[in-house]
Amino acid sequence: MVEPPPLEDTPELTHVVQPPPGFRETVVHLATEYWPYARTGGLGEAVRGIARSQARSGVPTVAILPLHRQIRQNFPWIEPMQPIRVTMAGRTERARLYRAPGGPDAPDIWFIGHDAYFDRPGIY
Repeated sequence: MVEPPPLEDTPELTHVVQPPPGFRETVVHLATEYWPYARTGGLGEAVRGIARSQARSGVPTVAILPLHRQIRQNFPWIEPMQPIRVTMAGRTERARLYRAPGGPDAPDIWFIGHDAYFDRPGIY
């Protein structure tokens, strides 16, 4: 087993990771539910409440969730965006990003469309 270096030899994180001047960090919520798009219990409302509160306070905020079949059926106006490729365990998966525009007091909502994973009758 390799021992980690002693803490006193570890560089301070603020010196290693510095955002460029003028950079604003974005809070990203990854969730399976976000009301009104997808909801089975209270998770969708909780994620929405936290994300909207952050957006209202001026923090750039985005929520990302799967494009479940019910979202595609109930919100046909969601904009298809660019296709993406993700390599996992030596296998490449293709998906498409979709977007529901936010507003001054709401986060942008991004959806990951991949029918093999998310095109089913229910969320879970």
